[in-house]
Amino acid sequence: MSDVYVTSHLKELSDGDLALVADTMADDLDEHPAYKDKNNPPCIPGPPKFREHAVALKRISAAAKQDGSKEGERQLVRENTVQDITFASQFVVMFSAHEKDPSLLEKLGLETRHRSYNREPLRKPEKPSKFIVKHTGVSGNIYASINSWEGKGSVELQISDGDPADEDSWRTLNIFHSCRMRVDGLEPARKCHFRARIRNDVGTGPWSEVVELIIL
Repeated sequence: MSDVYVTSHLKELSDGDLALVADTMADDLDEHPAYKDKNNPPCIPGPPKFREHAVALKRISAAAKQDGSKEGERQLVRENTVQDITFASQFVVMFSAHEKDPSLLEKLGLETRHRSYNREPLRKPEKPSKFIVKHTGVSGNIYASINSWEGKGSVELQISDGDPADEDSWRTLNIFHSCRMRVDGLEPARKCHFRARIRNDVGTGPWSEVVELIIL
């Protein structure tokens, strides 16, 4: 039996990135089996709550930059957001254990680690089963995410602003160590294609499906 837990280093994120986590988690939970029952108790935060957190974070972050007296309120909004993400994550972990379906953890937009007393040999990464690219709301900035993966490793994110069928058109944007990625400063008003693949100590996995996005 392996002991599964969720980790996200949320307190280390900037206000903008934490707001992105909240927004994306709302989208993830909209489709998650654990949230099919709309009568979950109030202590289990759902998608509307995370969208509220994202809006509140953006608002108070901007206000605190103009008025230092808002810093205490900013910290409180961050703490409430992190707490609700933690509660929702724990709920999904319990739901997955109850259903005896570890794949339900992959539907959660947070990294997961597996701790086992009888660890199986690390395997070469598989093709990402989930790859999303969307706008952040700021011109030239995009947010990408993939499903979590087993074992310590990294994610290579690439972009093509030409023919995606031409391998020479692809270039690496960055190497990330999280399943959530943010890229700033892309040229707006251009149609681009994105793909990602996972690396670990065993090797490099296949590329994800290609996602097309017009940069705003």
